Amino acid sequence: MIAFVRRIPALTWLMLISGAFLVAGVVALIVGIAIQDALWQVIGMLGIVAGVIKVVTVLIWTRIVGLGRDDYTPTPAP
Repeated sequence: MIAFVRRIPALTWLMLISGAFLVAGVVALIVGIAIQDALWQVIGMLGIVAGVIKVVTVLIWTRIVGLGRDDYTPTPAP
């Protein structure tokens, strides 16, 4: 089990955590709507916004910049 966890790349963990943050925001918003509590609704909306920003950021890092791949070579400084 531990060997399996160690083989998962760091950016995959970051994406999982970001997705969990987004899901937690949606759950908080739904709970806030269900119990009609404005505080939970605001917490949920802020969690959704933060989760979306985190997911988009990780997608930019992995898809556009190419971080998280074995063949990544950073651009040398001038």
